[in-house]
Amino acid sequence: MQKPTHLNPIQVPTDPSSAASAKTAHMNMPLQQRTIKNLCFYLLDTLCIVQEILEHDSCNYNALVFEGFAREGLQQPGLALAVYRKALSLEPNQPLAWQVCVMNCF
Repeated sequence: MQKPTHLNPIQVPTDPSSAASAKTAHMNMPLQQRTIKNLCFYLLDTLCIVQEILEHDSCNYNALVFEGFAREGLQQPGLALAVYRKALSLEPNQPLAWQVCVMNCF
């Protein structure tokens, strides 16, 4: 009896010959494009959530840091830096905004 060549529910190849084709499929450009599209979706979603928080509490340090991170991911470095600076002005002794800002903005 021959082993099935389909993928099981967790997407692990059940047949060694299908493993090579699965690896090739994962390395193609459409997958990379889908991954980037998914990342942009999550960054936009994060930005929407953070903006809702900031509407109620414009001085929320963590929300500002997450907004900066999302804006960096969306290729908005100027806005990200402005948001990080606001977070740093509110909480200059908190390390998170300093770390993210230094690692990603300079």
